[in-house]
This record gives sequence, structure tokens and C-alpha cells, in this order.
Amino acid sequence: MINYSDIKEVCHQLDSIDLQNFVFISAAAFSSDLLFLNEDDSSISNLYEANIKNNIYLIQKLLQISLKLEKSKFIYVSSFRADTPSVGTCLYSSSKVFMEKLFESLSIEYSKFNIKFLILKIGLFEKGLSKNLPFDIEDKKLLKKNIASGRVSKAEDIISAIEFMIDNDYINGSTVDMTGKFKFDIKF
Repeated sequence: MINYSDIKEVCHQLDSIDLQNFVFISAAAFSSDLLFLNEDDSSISNLYEANIKNNIYLIQKLLQISLKLEKSKFIYVSSFRADTPSVGTCLYSSSKVFMEKLFESLSIEYSKFNIKFLILKIGLFEKGLSKNLPFDIEDKKLLKKNIASGRVSKAEDIISAIEFMIDNDYINGSTVDMTGKFKFDIKF
């Protein structure tokens, strides 16, 4: 797990590079699938430190560098779990909501310095978030009923969305929604 001294070292190295602008992309690094009452001190601390505390420290350090540059962008990769928690995702979902609100607030504070904060909210995609679902992700009929696009996203879709966010100088404080408007009241 990254700790504060690692973050300071990365920022120190960035100080020695002649930057005009940069893009920082972050996401939750720790998930927990325990019922809330079963979360122990260790799992709570690990989730808080990885998903919130280290992001805050890193953003603070990178903001110091960003203030000296022409422009910077910070992108937080969130997921449908911020809006639609399920059994066992209480702390994980809460950490997503916290980071989304942090980015929205920072977008207001730092927009006058040409520092943008954006959120990419992903849904079901080929890998990752779909592995623990109670149905086959390749079930085409199910996807057509429950995802507006009729398919899960691919890595290329996510890359394309990030490229859009990087290239667009107007958007700030916004969420690019890639959930496919997945319906969570799944009809089998």
C-alpha cells in the first residue's frame, strides 16, 4: 500500500521535471465485501487509507505543483457502486461517494487556476466489476433487457472516455457516466 512518504517522493521527483501540464487519474484501491457489522478495525483502516486518505494527500501535493502549471486535470474513476450499493459494499460504496463529492468541491475551488476535476463513473465492463454478479455477463438477452446499450463496456470504451475528458478543456466538475444506465432491478 502506498504511504505518505511514497507520495512525497513521487511529488519530489515531479518537481524536477519541466511540466507544462499533467493529468492525474485515481481510483479506489481497496474493496471490501463484508457485511457492515463484520468490518473490523483493520478492514476499515485499510479501506479508509487506500481509498480516501492517500488520495487526499496525493491530490494536495499535486495541487501544489498544478498551481505552477498552465493547466492540470484530475480524474477520479468511480463506479455504479457509488449510486447503487449492495449487500457487503457499504464502506466501499461510501468511499466512492466521498471521492466524488471531493472532486466536485475541488472543481469549484481550483477552476480559476485552470485545474479541472472530473469523474468517470463506470458500470459493468468486460473485466473487474462484473466478476461477482449473480448472472452470466455474456447473457445477451439479459444485457439487452437491463443495459440501454445492450452490452457491457470494453476497455477501449473507458480509454475513449478518458481521452475525451483529457482533450476537452471546457468540462469541469462533471461526471461522465459510463454505467450504460444498467437497471439494477435485474429481470431474468
